[in-house]
Amino acid sequence: MNELLRDKLLAEAMRLTQDPDDAEDLAQEASIGLIPFVSEGKGDDELIRIGRKILYRRFISKFRKNKRQPFSCVSWSDIEKELRDKYGEDLR
Repeated sequence: MNELLRDKLLAEAMRLTQDPDDAEDLAQEASIGLIPFVSEGKGDDELIRIGRKILYRRFISKFRKNKRQPFSCVSWSDIEKELRDKYGEDLR
């Protein structure tokens, strides 16, 4: 895969994720998804278009997956301890 395509995918992934490590992972996943199209002899413009489509779909899938994960629970005793540490008084 040529450098222009890799750079464009990485720039687009960085714009979406706002995190260099996540962008690198996302661009790599999109590059892997492009392998069948490269072997078909598609041109650079067509590969960029397909790569962006793969990139967006993977990003949206990860976003939806992360959105479905439950929040971590916090116990009342943890909240009371934090308030005691902050205000230094008995809360009961």
